[in-house]
Amino acid sequence: MQGQIMRSVTMPLTVKNSTLLFILITFILMGNVAFPQARVAWNDYDSGIRLSKKTNRIVFIFFYADWCAYCKMMDDVNFTDAAIAGSLNNNFIPIRLNVDSGRKLPAYSNYTLTPKELFNTMSGSALPYMVFTDSAGGIITGIPGYIKKEIFNPLLKYIAMGCYNKNITFEEYLEGSKKCTGN
Repeated sequence: MQGQIMRSVTMPLTVKNSTLLFILITFILMGNVAFPQARVAWNDYDSGIRLSKKTNRIVFIFFYADWCAYCKMMDDVNFTDAAIAGSLNNNFIPIRLNVDSGRKLPAYSNYTLTPKELFNTMSGSALPYMVFTDSAGGIITGIPGYIKKEIFNPLLKYIAMGCYNKNITFEEYLEGSKKCTGN
């Protein structure tokens, strides 16, 4: 019995066995490697607003605080999703603002404001708070709270395609009862 066990353990290393061993080791090592996740290419407020005016793209402002659990969920779940990050990067000018920062932001409607003051000016009521503005600074919509990625991704498409300007509610867009085509 002991000889049989020894023979199965000391099997000769053939090309087939070495290939299987290589594949096994590769999968084990890959399980310990973190693959890069999709990320939103955040702009600072100043350059983001300038870029929006130059490119005529919609601005997406994400108001957050370090202590906000739902803000962290947006970071960990939504903003690492490839489709969402791709949509934000390709269709919008994404800007991220910490409401607890005292840094002054230049010239929103000719006023210099802190992120908290801008949050209040844009009718912020809860964190996270997301605001879409046109390139002239006009507010398209503001949305308080965590949004599940299953809703957030279609919302980004709805805004990017300009459906809000075509007498189509987001609910109608989601249901498919009214169709919306691009700009």
